[in-house]
Amino acid sequence: VVVVVIVTPSFYFKLCHCHVVVFYLLIVFSIWNSNNLYPKQRVYCTISQWYLSQTYFEHSLMKMSSVTPSLTTLTSVVEEQPVKISWQLFVVIVLVLGMLIAMIKEYSSPDLVMMTTLITFLVLQIVSVEEVTRGFGNQGMLTVGALLIVASSVQKHNAIDPIKKMFGSGSLSIGMVILRLTLPVTILSAFMNNTPVVAMLIPVIVEYAHSQEMSPSKLLIPLSYASIFGGTCSLIGTSTNLVVYGLMKEKDPEFEMFLFEIGIIGLPVAMVGILYLVVLSPRLLPSRVGFLESAISNPQDFITIMRVKEVDTRSRVQSSQESTDDDIVGKTIAEAGLKNLKGVYLIKIKRQITSHHAANVILAPAPDTVLRTGDNLFFAGDIHAMLEIAQKVGPGLTFAGESIELVHNTSEVLVEAVVASYGDLVGRTLKDIRFRSTYRAVVIAVRRQSSQIVNELGTLELNGGDTLLLLAPPSFVNDYRLDKNFSVLSECSSVTKESNFKKTNLVRVIAVLMVIASLANVPMFVCALVAIVLLILSGCMEGEDVYKALDMPILIVIASAFGISNAMQNSGAAKLIAHGLVAMSANSGVVALYAVIYVATVLFSAFVTNNAAITLMFPIAFEAAQSAGKEFRPFMYLIMMGASAAFMTPTGYQTNLMVYSPGGYLFKDFLKFGGLLQIVFFGVTLGVLLTKEYWWIWTLAALLALGIYVPFISKRKQQRQRQMSRNSSHNSLIADSDSVDDDLNISPGREYNYIPDLGLVPIERRPKLSPNVSNQSNDSQA
Repeated sequence: VVVVVIVTPSFYFKLCHCHVVVFYLLIVFSIWNSNNLYPKQRVYCTISQWYLSQTYFEHSLMKMSSVTPSLTTLTSVVEEQPVKISWQLFVVIVLVLGMLIAMIKEYSSPDLVMMTTLITFLVLQIVSVEEVTRGFGNQGMLTVGALLIVASSVQKHNAIDPIKKMFGSGSLSIGMVILRLTLPVTILSAFMNNTPVVAMLIPVIVEYAHSQEMSPSKLLIPLSYASIFGGTCSLIGTSTNLVVYGLMKEKDPEFEMFLFEIGIIGLPVAMVGILYLVVLSPRLLPSRVGFLESAISNPQDFITIMRVKEVDTRSRVQSSQESTDDDIVGKTIAEAGLKNLKGVYLIKIKRQITSHHAANVILAPAPDTVLRTGDNLFFAGDIHAMLEIAQKVGPGLTFAGESIELVHNTSEVLVEAVVASYGDLVGRTLKDIRFRSTYRAVVIAVRRQSSQIVNELGTLELNGGDTLLLLAPPSFVNDYRLDKNFSVLSECSSVTKESNFKKTNLVRVIAVLMVIASLANVPMFVCALVAIVLLILSGCMEGEDVYKALDMPILIVIASAFGISNAMQNSGAAKLIAHGLVAMSANSGVVALYAVIYVATVLFSAFVTNNAAITLMFPIAFEAAQSAGKEFRPFMYLIMMGASAAFMTPTGYQTNLMVYSPGGYLFKDFLKFGGLLQIVFFGVTLGVLLTKEYWWIWTLAALLALGIYVPFISKRKQQRQRQMSRNSSHNSLIADSDSVDDDLNISPGREYNYIPDLGLVPIERRPKLSPNVSNQSNDSQA
């Protein structure tokens, strides 16, 4: 038994609350039994009425009369366009639901799940070979791949670093900083993929937040959401828009959509979204530090230093009865018992530079490394386990008791690496990967969903979104910046990245020319191909960089989407669900149908990838538009906007997952802050769609609100600064009084008589006057 529940906001539209969903399920069940609904109409109405009386509020019963028209509408739709019930219909519904469950449970990566589902449809002859291969040659999918290559070149040469100058100085308020951050990010994301934009700006924002004594958590979620806003403003802003365009182009080869057509809906929504971020981010977002910042401020929570010393001969003689092998100087790591320790592991050795010794720092030392006197051994793991190890090894290994200078060490740097959701590292342990030898770096700790893991790291299976705290060479970030196994690489120190300014400017010029050419009605695929050729000929990219930039899992998901969409249409599953959606919204008009389509797309995007949501909702929306006799373009806009509106969960969108750990966020932060934004996004999207001829009014209203609010917060900031300056002057006076106390040699423990100077003057004693004179003087004083 398959049950699909779609929640609709009945507080805004005149829907029949949840009893419509219940009645819709009964109707679907009846279709499975017979196409003739009339003999069972009274039975299902009675069942639905009983269910409502037992479950829902009293006012829901007053709307019971709307059930019969819904049934009549659905019956007429079925009579006009009957759904052919076949085994293919049942198989497609079961396999699609199984695909959704597998993606929600993360049994495997989405590309493998969707490809397996598509191959199953092919074997069962639900789709043809031509329909399966059509997606791999679709122009939308190829355009996504070409744009990924151009975006990787922009990322490689740090072509968007000038955005950092737009953030302003420390005199700005958090709201003003968010405004200066979100506007350029929204514009950038409208022309390039969101993922590289966010990946490049996360280290920049974290560094800026520290320099201005701000919390990065106030800025990173706005960064992710602003990139999502930008993706809704143009056809190339996000891959889902191109997938919808490709699916529609397959339906109608003459269909055309210009670059900024979706911007009619997306631009007003983006402006309202930016207003939401500027106003509410300083108030609703928490003030926390990320994984890397906590490691820098509290290194003792991650690293324990122990020093190798030579055991004194006298102490060795005294303890010879207990142990004759306490001295570990001259032994290898394996011989000293420091290999395969439980709960901790040796990440590096630091020793004094001498003429006959090896390098002063040995990162990820091998088991045959010989220990020397004075070696500092850096262990990652639980300090309580180190106590047991120190007792086991003996007096030859003691705690160093010194500060850990990991950040200021010139030979290594701390790096925060976020595991990509669909990379090769997912589902494997560090030992399986041979992480030390493969990446020339060691993992100090792992953060997973706000919990910190420091024990048994070698046997921990990595998940997508896990954040690894690495001790790595300074070149690690540059070497693995384009590695698809890491979605974010952040370095703790502000090391200047190597950059060729001529090549950087050339990349910027080529990217701008590509956008200008697309505005002149040149196909974006052609523009991207020309840009790639120019980048290679100019030396900005190499052939190896092109292959690294191709994100094959994303491309496979997009290509598989076309075949799965065809399977849903060929079997009649899309038409069946579309008829049900039309019936649910029959009494509330097309507005309710818009709402149902949008909410269903958002729910799918929250639990699976946005491309998978498009795969499911495009054929349903297409059939719903035909059943309702409406134009498809508004439905197309809705599924484009709904697939991008993934604000409520960190896993709903790739950029949310990228900022999850660097910002130190919890799941509830996205639910609270993003949930409210989800409602705003939904309301504005629907409002602009219904009045799209006046979309510019929505945009101007949002800009006007920003223009009014921004000077207000600037004025509040200046008032707070003046108050702080008064407080600082008051503190300086207190400090001066403390210095006076020091001059008077006041010491604690002694008693003093203190007479405060209140500025009072003693009253002079006057001669006693006569009563008349006294009364006159009192009157004059009064």
